[in-house]
Amino acid sequence: FVVYFLGCLPSLLFNSPTSTILLSKDGRLMNARIAEDGQWRFPEMDSTPLKFNEAIIAFEDHDFYAHAGVSFRAIGRAAISNFKARRIVSGGSTITMQIARMSRNSDRTFYNKFVEAIWAFRMETLYSKEQLLTIYASHAPFGGNVVGLEAASWRYYGLPPHDLSWSQAATLAVLPNAPGLV
Repeated sequence: FVVYFLGCLPSLLFNSPTSTILLSKDGRLMNARIAEDGQWRFPEMDSTPLKFNEAIIAFEDHDFYAHAGVSFRAIGRAAISNFKARRIVSGGSTITMQIARMSRNSDRTFYNKFVEAIWAFRMETLYSKEQLLTIYASHAPFGGNVVGLEAASWRYYGLPPHDLSWSQAATLAVLPNAPGLV
């Protein structure tokens, strides 16, 4: 297990093509070309705006700063909700587990959830919480063929992510939960 744990993560979590972008001197988007795979996916961000971080934590993972990749509290809450409803109405994944799922691009099975939990715990030992939020924001789906906060921010609001208002950041924070609604 220790050997697997130490080597379970690939050297690159994401190896996806990115859009070609042209920015002005002041950082405004002048032009962008869609990535080779048909996605609007900008290069990984250096940091995420505080407004988005607070919104995504409030919506997706209340205990983000308190857990080490897996929240047994969230898993328990989800299990009780799902049992009462007799169907899946809630998930117990943390933001870090969602990064693992997006990176692995695997089906949602109990086995894959277990592997994602191991990956999440390993990621928490390698990356800071701020780095994890940036990785998540750079690779989360935001509806249609829009991937990543920066592409979504420009696509939906015509603004760089750090210029979003609170309501715009909150709206984008909920999109990865149901990107098909856009």
